[in-house]
Amino acid sequence: MLTAPVRHILCLLVIAGMPLGAVAQSTGGERITLAASEPERVIEARLSGDQTAEYRVAAQQGQILSVDLNASRDSVYFNIKSADGGEFLFAGMMAGNVADVALPASGDYLVQVFLVRAAARRDEQASYTLTIAVGEPRDAPTADANRGSAAPAKANRPDEMDGPRYWQVELDDATTRLNVRSGPGQQYAVAGQLANGETLESLGCRLNGADRWCHVRAADSGLRGWVAGRFLVEGSQPPASSPATGNTELQGLNSSDHDFDATGTVDCELEPGQPAQLCPFGVIRDGPGNAGIWIAMPPGQDSEDSLHILFETGMVTAINNGGNGSADYIARKIGDHYQIDTGMRQFVIPEAVVYGQKAKANDDTVDEDAVDGDSIDDGAGDDQAANDPRGGG
Repeated sequence: MLTAPVRHILCLLVIAGMPLGAVAQSTGGERITLAASEPERVIEARLSGDQTAEYRVAAQQGQILSVDLNASRDSVYFNIKSADGGEFLFAGMMAGNVADVALPASGDYLVQVFLVRAAARRDEQASYTLTIAVGEPRDAPTADANRGSAAPAKANRPDEMDGPRYWQVELDDATTRLNVRSGPGQQYAVAGQLANGETLESLGCRLNGADRWCHVRAADSGLRGWVAGRFLVEGSQPPASSPATGNTELQGLNSSDHDFDATGTVDCELEPGQPAQLCPFGVIRDGPGNAGIWIAMPPGQDSEDSLHILFETGMVTAINNGGNGSADYIARKIGDHYQIDTGMRQFVIPEAVVYGQKAKANDDTVDEDAVDGDSIDDGAGDDQAANDPRGGG
């Protein structure tokens, strides 16, 4: 089930008229048949460019559709939607690569695997392992790709409100860092790292064998992933960011579900040759380089001229011009900022707006799977380099 913050971000992106991912050339809807004797299916396949792989699964109302994706590139995601063209039940670019979805009705559902637009345009190729399972609520098999066990494990899927709303990272050695993985287990790739004391939104936990793994979202960068639950303690809600004073559009985009991760102003030139002005903005981040930014006009300007900008992996992939639909644009990365031209207007967006506060460099990493429960120093310099907070590697 999508959490309230995720639903809110999806709603905002729909308002902005921005597609969630590259669901283009379909490779066909392969039928996946599951039964009590075979409650899950492990699929190994490859994607390239703008291909989309579709898998069709039949399930009953109230059952849990579990999907785990383990890919060779972090630009591969999946969506879940009803096969009759209904709404998306899970959007991987916003919710990660592990889904446990309570199905609203009996029928067929599509699992769509794709490369994000930026990767598709580069004609990237990726291999992936997709595990699909269907089970009853609170008793569905854990869909852990490549877990190396023929017998399906049981998973505890607490209700959305179970447990605290916020976690805090608690490490025995405050100089170490906690790995954030793309799935609930050490077999999944490291997507980033967290410092001791960081505040995290709780998106739900599950058991992988005897270990509890929790799906979290970092309060500053928006980094999403799974961390070992034994390094988490109950935390408190971070101070809410406030929209720019007097700007009704930014105020309207805030809600009790999820405020902007940051607000402020950016330099904007609204007419050629005229002095630059300050335009209010609000940003919601979804991991390093992924963000939705709303830019409003200064007081006295037409609010219909506002911009909604989508960044994927540090690249501008779509711009919506207020209520007027998609806008033509030229985006350049110049030093530590982005210069975006839309018609006669120009906007300068600092890199920090997109990425949030950069993680501090550190040579130590916590290994989540220590049998004795102690923190272990990986001492892996390559591991640090491969998980640069800017999304490199």
